[in-house]
Amino acid sequence: MTTPEIRKQIAHVFRRCGFGPTPGAVEAWEEHGPQALIEELLSRETIEYRTEAKLYDGFNLSDDDDDDYKLFELAVASIGNDMVHGSNPIHERMSWYWSTHLTSSNERADSAMMWRQYQLFRQHALGHFPTLMRQVTTDAAMLLYLDGAESRGTNPNENYAREFLELFTLGRNGGYTEDDVRAAARILSGWWVDWETAEVHYKAEQAYTRPVTFMGERRRWNLDEFIEFVCSRPSCAQHVTTRIYHHLVGPDLTDDRRDELAAVFVANGMEIKPLIAEMVRGDDFLAATHSRARQPVEWLIAARQALGLGGFFDPDEGWYLEVLGQMPFLPPNVAGWPLDHRWASASQIIARTSVAMDWEMPERLYDEIEPTVDAVLARCGIYDPSESTQAALKQIEADVSEYDGRLELLLLTAIVTPEFTLL
Repeated sequence: MTTPEIRKQIAHVFRRCGFGPTPGAVEAWEEHGPQALIEELLSRETIEYRTEAKLYDGFNLSDDDDDDYKLFELAVASIGNDMVHGSNPIHERMSWYWSTHLTSSNERADSAMMWRQYQLFRQHALGHFPTLMRQVTTDAAMLLYLDGAESRGTNPNENYAREFLELFTLGRNGGYTEDDVRAAARILSGWWVDWETAEVHYKAEQAYTRPVTFMGERRRWNLDEFIEFVCSRPSCAQHVTTRIYHHLVGPDLTDDRRDELAAVFVANGMEIKPLIAEMVRGDDFLAATHSRARQPVEWLIAARQALGLGGFFDPDEGWYLEVLGQMPFLPPNVAGWPLDHRWASASQIIARTSVAMDWEMPERLYDEIEPTVDAVLARCGIYDPSESTQAALKQIEADVSEYDGRLELLLLTAIVTPEFTLL
């Protein structure tokens, strides 16, 4: 491969197995190549778990409503900074992924519960899928969001059972019926959340403990047996594989490739990391450059890194994501945020431009980057610019002097180009 092609693929690996290359990272890996980078990222194990004491550091909680909003801002900034500074980019990428697959909302749970749920995703991001499902099923935020809390065996709420089967595990065509949804709701009944402590309790007297027929099998189910049974269905491996593939690789998943990846998932006992490893080692992964649009969170992190702004943002700057239309902990619905090209629309590009223009570039940037098209493209991880992008940037280079803000204009233009907008 040519040097530009190698750099293009390395940048692609950084974008998909994390949130984008830091300045100079692509060039540092050029002699090793994209496959070596993939293996290096897969080999990383260490993450730093967050404690609530660290989240609350310097913040005195009280009972007023403003405190929950302040805590929300802190929680959003905390997860964003982990995405930027985490030692294991794949782990942080998958932690974010699970928050978009197993959605809950701050509209139904408080900010501390949402932050704890995100730490649950960080803990199990690359681990055992049935264990992750077991933990999230009795997570306080999830129980409140999908009405699992206080669901009674005599009058079960079906919301979580339906989404558990349709969105989280088996998919819409997963082989279950409406009767199975109703049966699952009975199996999942009996849980309760203490709002004061966020502790979750199981009350057997409020559960349904008699035999239930679910997907053709009648027995007295406990929660662990139910989770294992659902996760062992072939449609579960296929559905989860498809969802992750669309996030990490792109929309063009063939049935043969899906079945191949699902078989790896099953053969490894539904462990997530071997599935991810098989996925990102595939030729289809490296070929899928710019196959979907960057969502606002993905764009914000990459853009701020390119502009030398380092961290995600300060807690009081959360309005950026509100303007862009993707606020963590506040998904539009239980299906999460779409992965389609709405994030590359004209209105989104205008919003991104307005956000970027509010940022103050650090003084050191003027020493680190020459005000040239090639230097700016490399800084932004763009190694395959189209002719139209090149022409637009070259026009800026020709028309704007260095002393009139050429570097700033080149950078702001680069981070809203199609090449930067598409992941």
